[in-house]
Amino acid sequence: MAKRIIILGGGGSGKSTLANRIGSYFNYPVYHLDSLFLNTDYRKKDLGEIEKISEIFMEKDCAVVEGNYRDTLRERVEWADTIIFIDIPTYMQYYRVFKRMLLTNLKIQKRYGKVDGAKNIVQWNFIKWIYGWNKEYKKMTLEIINSLPGKNVMIINRPNRLDLNTLK
Repeated sequence: MAKRIIILGGGGSGKSTLANRIGSYFNYPVYHLDSLFLNTDYRKKDLGEIEKISEIFMEKDCAVVEGNYRDTLRERVEWADTIIFIDIPTYMQYYRVFKRMLLTNLKIQKRYGKVDGAKNIVQWNFIKWIYGWNKEYKKMTLEIINSLPGKNVMIINRPNRLDLNTLK
């Protein structure tokens, strides 16, 4: 049974929503790295603070952790027994991000994983990061995952259709 789950994927891929779904299903704590690693102005906290925060969930026997962050990726992959990699095209990432921003700003939908106190905006750096995800970061992430054998790796393209019983 999956106990230490990490969810990886580009911006707007559905990591936060899937993490909450899994956390509710198994009654596991859920950690959204954006809300832990970013300040309210969306700038990354310093590495020392990130490492301290990482220790909190890395000590857990059961947890769901979603987010990318190269600084701690290898450690999280080593910690995890199950890795869910959401692989969707760039155009779909953009569509989902802008849809999420619109629905959240209209207060139709809750934004999971957002930094408390941060405005719900899409910054230029985030748009550029999404553009480069499938070209650069995806390959590096998969290389790290594949370098550590013995992990249950699931590559999915429809996180809302994942049968959570497959994690038992």
